[in-house]
Amino acid sequence: MLLPDYMKKSILWIKCFFNDWINSINIGKAKANSRIEALFGDDSYFLTFNYTKTLEEIYRIPSNKVCHIHGDLKTRMFFGHGDDTDYTNVYQEFATGAEDVLASIDRELRKNTSEAYKKHEDFFHTLTLKESKIESIYFFGFSFSEVDQYYVVAV
Repeated sequence: MLLPDYMKKSILWIKCFFNDWINSINIGKAKANSRIEALFGDDSYFLTFNYTKTLEEIYRIPSNKVCHIHGDLKTRMFFGHGDDTDYTNVYQEFATGAEDVLASIDRELRKNTSEAYKKHEDFFHTLTLKESKIESIYFFGFSFSEVDQYYVVAV
């Protein structure tokens, strides 16, 4: 089902508000955590789900060593949820008549992890070239949620 124009606009507004919020984050007063920084080496690579440039600006990591898998302030941001559950039956029970629109909203707000991966395929390829040298993988502030398992498997 095609979404009515007012719903398309609502989804665009959600994405705009998210973008505005990300742009409002001031990392200027952030300080590097020395215990985390001690783990970094010249041969370290970083896969970040953070939309800000914290690694580059606070930890002084060269941008060619950082992959912003969901984009950043200057590139397209991948935003949304990763729940692939079909809620049509739930919508039919509790929102009769609106189930198609609600299912369309779910689809519109679903994060396209495979597209994000493809956009950064070179980064993942770089990791496989250096596979024999990878000694450790650290995860910070990462929930291992289902939507991001796609990337964990890739690494």
